[in-house]
Amino acid sequence: VHMLTKEAFNALLKTLEEPPAHAYFILATTEVHKIPETIISRCQRFDFKRITEKTIMTRLSYIAQLEKIEIEEGAIQLIAHYVDGGMRDAIGLLEQLTSDGKLSHEHVCKVLGMSDHESIERLYNYLLDSDTVSALNEAKNVHGQGHNMTQFLKSFLEYLRQRMLETLGGKHKASQAAWFLRAIDVFQEAAGQIRATVIPQLPLEVAIISLCEEELATPEAPVQTKAKVEPKKVEAKQEVKKEVMKKIE
Repeated sequence: VHMLTKEAFNALLKTLEEPPAHAYFILATTEVHKIPETIISRCQRFDFKRITEKTIMTRLSYIAQLEKIEIEEGAIQLIAHYVDGGMRDAIGLLEQLTSDGKLSHEHVCKVLGMSDHESIERLYNYLLDSDTVSALNEAKNVHGQGHNMTQFLKSFLEYLRQRMLETLGGKHKASQAAWFLRAIDVFQEAAGQIRATVIPQLPLEVAIISLCEEELATPEAPVQTKAKVEPKKVEAKQEVKKEVMKKIE
């Protein structure tokens, strides 16, 4: 409804002020701020929120039980995560992906182009170790297995965010935050470049190289501060060097 023009809203307002007794008007929008206040003030407002993954998983399990579908727990979890809070989309995917009364974790990964959790963990560990070669090989394997690179980067960014929130409760918060913020920034930029590139895995590879080659402390390797050299010691060393040079001359 937010796509209506000002004139259309004015015409609708007259109808809402004197609605016919037999009719109910249901106005749906994802951009409520674009609806004139004169319209909102004459409506009952209901804000719909994203449904939690746990609730979606419970509902899908219930449907699978009623329909006698043999479904793996991992498959339900992947679907619930993929739909981002949309129950209708989750039920639709359950119907589409089920074949011969069965639905496996592997089939969901293949059809939706999603990577398994192990690939994400391996890439994360390679980045912590600044192991550029292994990280690039992991990116190559992910692409070679036919995974959707956009979806993989989305999952990896979610994993980075989760690890950042878990890790920042310990020591060395400043150094850890710097690494996580830089990592999220690099891979967020890579995710935005995928649609424009002719080589799908290239933005991911560039992000890996950029992060691994930077001298940033990882969460498991906090920054080691160098001891400050006192000015007097520096001056003394310079004087000694001058004396040596004079003798040489």
